[in-house]
Amino acid sequence: MHWWWWLVYMHWWWLVYMLFLFLINCWPAQPVVWMVWTKQNVLQWWTNRFWEVYSSLGEEGGSFTGKSLESKGYI
Repeated sequence: MHWWWWLVYMHWWWLVYMLFLFLINCWPAQPVVWMVWTKQNVLQWWTNRFWEVYSSLGEEGGSFTGKSLESKGYI
């Protein structure tokens, strides 16, 4: 066997190890990935709710501007 056999057979062992740790929930970065993904989803949800309320105030007869944000070119 040649001296470089371990490069051929063992170059991917750390990928399998990290996958194993991720699946058993011991990978240190998994909580960080979950936290960032959750915060992005929550932020997107609150942004959507804000624009729904804000644009509903601007519709005809609303108490904010009397014009919708679409007609003003904001959305």
